[in-house]
Amino acid sequence: MKKGIIPLFAPGMLLIILVAIVVLLLIVPALLITVSNELMLLFQLAASIVIISWVKNTVGPGMLAYAISGILIYIFVFILPQLTIGIWVLWMFLGLGMWSVLFWGLTLFGKMA
Repeated sequence: MKKGIIPLFAPGMLLIILVAIVVLLLIVPALLITVSNELMLLFQLAASIVIISWVKNTVGPGMLAYAISGILIYIFVFILPQLTIGIWVLWMFLGLGMWSVLFWGLTLFGKMA
């Protein structure tokens, strides 16, 4: 009988394990910025720079870019930081190709067990 990643799980459980890993990877940064003020400040600074550069590249230089940046920073950095860091983690995974590494690891461990 073919086993999955862990002998307790069937091969069909890989998708459930993958969803659990993704949820864990999204919850951990949100908990870290909630607990630590230093990490929250670092996140706010980095997210503000990303938002300003994205808006200036999209809209162009000028007062309209600063007004839109200010509104987006207020909403996403100060009101909804946990949601923003979750979106940021997903964006980093997509940008760095980590999804393929995660799928490759799951299939590798699935074949080994």
